[in-house]
Amino acid sequence: MGYLRDGINAHVREYFDKRFHSSFIQRNPLLYMLGLRSAEGMGKLGTPSAAAVVGGMDLGEAEVIDQLGSKERFFTYQKNEPNDGATVQFGGTTPTAAGFAEDNAGQIAFRWVDFAEPLKIRQHSLQFAKGESAIGAIVERGAAPVFNRMLKRVNGLLWDGGMNSGDSTVDMNSQARQDDEVWREPCGLTYAVGTQNNWYGRVNRTNQTDLNPFLHAAGTVFATTIVDLDVNRYINNGFVNNSTSAAVDGMANENPNGMGCNLFITTSALFNELASQADARGIHQITGGLPNHSVTGFAYPLIEHDNVYYTWDKDCPSGLMYCLDLDTFLMETSAGGNFEWSGFIDKSKTEEGGGKYEWGFYNTLFRFSCRAPWLNGSISGLTTS
Repeated sequence: MGYLRDGINAHVREYFDKRFHSSFIQRNPLLYMLGLRSAEGMGKLGTPSAAAVVGGMDLGEAEVIDQLGSKERFFTYQKNEPNDGATVQFGGTTPTAAGFAEDNAGQIAFRWVDFAEPLKIRQHSLQFAKGESAIGAIVERGAAPVFNRMLKRVNGLLWDGGMNSGDSTVDMNSQARQDDEVWREPCGLTYAVGTQNNWYGRVNRTNQTDLNPFLHAAGTVFATTIVDLDVNRYINNGFVNNSTSAAVDGMANENPNGMGCNLFITTSALFNELASQADARGIHQITGGLPNHSVTGFAYPLIEHDNVYYTWDKDCPSGLMYCLDLDTFLMETSAGGNFEWSGFIDKSKTEEGGGKYEWGFYNTLFRFSCRAPWLNGSISGLTTS
């Protein structure tokens, strides 16, 4: 029997709509937790005609909207701390500035990543199908692996992007690569807040070290490598370095929010140890998602302790824990590139000698950034015993 192209397009889009939140957001702890602070943006994520902004709660609404469609997203950071003020004596002179104010600030910038996942289906498979339901089944079976691979790839790039390892195939650590009009990959979590002295936001962090995240090696700075449910207190309140006896300032003192890091993502093995410690203290795990969140049914358990959250992600590298301030991260998708389906095109009718198949692609134009990487970091070398 024949088939209608609009019909098979509808099947592909319906499959996407049904599974996008359950297959992607519910299994992506970073995006899910960003949605806790951006319910409106979370609701638009995956809607083709709308731009979506998730995260960045400490940014002004005007600032977010102003740069939404621009080629770059800019954030300002402090390069130097001026120290020229002084008291004025009776009849004395006023102090003068040693430098110009605009030299005290710099900017980091992030560009879009244009990602496409192709899909094609033989026309004979559709023509031989008996009935609309059979055609729909063929389309859904064919679309499922492609759709799942796309979400897996994007989720992997939010972790490994720019590292040329894991799910990443591009090394973003160069001025030339970050000068590209459209970036090959985003600078993911490992690149942004798990690595120091690389190019980030088109700035060389070897020269601008204030842009570096904190990196703590558990076996060096702590008395033990065993993961501890109270690790958030060390990170946010401060601790004494076990090797040097030097006081390490907590993120609560560094961060204008007065709290510090509020999301700690680790591996399943390390999370299981934290869960055992929580059980012993009578702290219950949160399953199925957070109350009042715009997306229900979160796939991973959460532990709430001291007003921060612990969870795990399958893409987190072994022995590591990422300590994040959610308000510093921003995930944007562009209108017309918000996980959009292109629609099928008949290859045999678009060129001479064209193959007898229908082709199309999923497309997303997204931008992932951290405006203050120095307020985030990681702990390496953690163990369960």
